[in-house]
Amino acid sequence: LKKLFDMEKLTKVICENYNINTLELFSNKRNSNIVKARQMFIYFAYNYYKKNVSEIAKKLKKNHATVIYSINKINSEMNIYKDIINQIGVILKDLNSFLIPNDVDLLQMTNNYSKSFI
Repeated sequence: LKKLFDMEKLTKVICENYNINTLELFSNKRNSNIVKARQMFIYFAYNYYKKNVSEIAKKLKKNHATVIYSINKINSEMNIYKDIINQIGVILKDLNSFLIPNDVDLLQMTNNYSKSFI
């Protein structure tokens, strides 16, 4: 299924969850909270929006290696830190507020994350 919402909504949700603004997300700043937000943005753009590495790199004005590193970093941290999984669940729930009911994929992913912590 094609996602029925756009990257701007992802940008908004990520910025709200990490308490940063859009300019910071797309900047070259390397503060830890901005880096984590950027990595999460990349993770969602790649895994849920199905954007390719080149598209994400172009949007963030980064090289493809940075994008690949970020995807791998979030994937590996999910196996170690429960708070990363919780944060992904929170972002999925926030994104749900933008969904059109036909977008079953993301709704199912959110349900799966929620059930794993009950």
